[in-house]
Amino acid sequence: MPFNLEAFEQNAWRMLVRGSVDKKHAFNLVQIGTIGAGGTPQIRTVVLRKVDIDSRTIAFHTDIRSQKIVGMDKPIAIHTYDTRHLLQVRMQGIPILHHMDDKATQLYNQLHDGAAELYLSSVEPGKVISAPDAPIGRLDRSEGLANFCWIDVQITDMEVLQLGETHQRAHFTYGSGASKTWIKA
Repeated sequence: MPFNLEAFEQNAWRMLVRGSVDKKHAFNLVQIGTIGAGGTPQIRTVVLRKVDIDSRTIAFHTDIRSQKIVGMDKPIAIHTYDTRHLLQVRMQGIPILHHMDDKATQLYNQLHDGAAELYLSSVEPGKVISAPDAPIGRLDRSEGLANFCWIDVQITDMEVLQLGETHQRAHFTYGSGASKTWIKA
């Protein structure tokens, strides 16, 4: 049976969509790579919140005060791996930050209380505290919006690696100069 490049690509996108809606799916957590303060590489894990196959975007949210925001003015790398299906997806994309705009406000207002809680601390993520259980000021739900940032990432490149009896690896470029090609695993 011949290998199908289109089906291979669509399977990767379907797995990403599933990860964005299924907390137990391996692709629910993705790693993002940025260049942080001082030019140092940084990798962090975020929860994949939305995937739009048609527009080739993925999305997550974070605290605008977080150090992971540093470097979001340049392309970022995204990586995820499913140990059960032996599928790795590596992407590059352009982050588009939504902070205190209509989209951010709408999405923040849709958060369930547990997710909104992440944005209600008066202390910035990464700041030194005296102990893990140290008392920290809590903001009102409406004040948390100022800390909420929704990040859409316009995917420009995607590389998919499927391990198996015959390893399959392909590279996809989106936008101007779009291309799809098999590459050596």
